[in-house]
Amino acid sequence: MKISLLNCGLFRVLDHADVMRSLYTKLSATIDAQSIAPIMFERRSLTLDDLQSIQSRRKKPTKAAEKLLNMVMNQTGSVYDSFLHALTSSGQHHVRELIVAGTAEGQHLI
Repeated sequence: MKISLLNCGLFRVLDHADVMRSLYTKLSATIDAQSIAPIMFERRSLTLDDLQSIQSRRKKPTKAAEKLLNMVMNQTGSVYDSFLHALTSSGQHHVRELIVAGTAEGQHLI
């Protein structure tokens, strides 16, 4: 998914991976991948292997989050959309807002 920004009359298109990369450390410490992954699997955005890989990291939540983030960053915009949907569905609205706000904040053209 491409995200457009209009800032001071300048136009820039950001790839969803760029946005997530800029927030990677914060997201990996914040998201609950164990609740997001099943929703994404049900929406056919993750394979069974992907889901099991994340679930196998139950005792290491940051590692599970990193695995999920890497999967989303390396996929199409539809997987990113599914990720945003799963954040909302799993009650992680604050994380979704962080991502959406991250698209607009600190992404200024010089």
